[in-house]
Amino acid sequence: MKNFNVLSLGGFISEEGTSIALESYAKFYFQLTAKHQRLTKLVIIHKGSNRNLIVSKADELEIRNQLMVLHYEKQNLVEQEYQKAAVFLLPEKEKIRQIIPEAYAFSLPVLCYHQKEIEEYVDQLTGMFVDDRTRSQNIDQFAEKLNMLYFDPEVLKILQKGALQKYNKQFSWGGKMAGMES
Repeated sequence: MKNFNVLSLGGFISEEGTSIALESYAKFYFQLTAKHQRLTKLVIIHKGSNRNLIVSKADELEIRNQLMVLHYEKQNLVEQEYQKAAVFLLPEKEKIRQIIPEAYAFSLPVLCYHQKEIEEYVDQLTGMFVDDRTRSQNIDQFAEKLNMLYFDPEVLKILQKGALQKYNKQFSWGGKMAGMES
């Protein structure tokens, strides 16, 4: 089985969204056996001064050793981590339309909340939705989606292929660029 790296954001999304990403990953991680735990990590690309908050939360959740926090200005490292990632975890409710095309450019399916306004960006071939419920239920749903994609590599491959196809068709310079409009 190959590595399953989960990519998320800090500073680009709300503090609440970053916290839910950390907690969802922790729940997923601790459901795995030690053999599988060695094959996964969470990478958070951050901006601003929130690195210490992210690391502190990871320490609290006991996932610090599975966490890599990169500042967005370290573009060469950020790009390497995008290329190594399996999935993009985006537990945010606002301003995510601009983030999705970058994930797709690296064949990353997006896990996010189901929202009417982003259905043209994320569909059943490019990612997975969770219904916005209580915080605890949201964390459970994101963790379940991560678990499913980890243990079903065929579904993951289909979504990765769909993400790249959507990028090439809708967001690349060769495509329509329809998704780049506000």
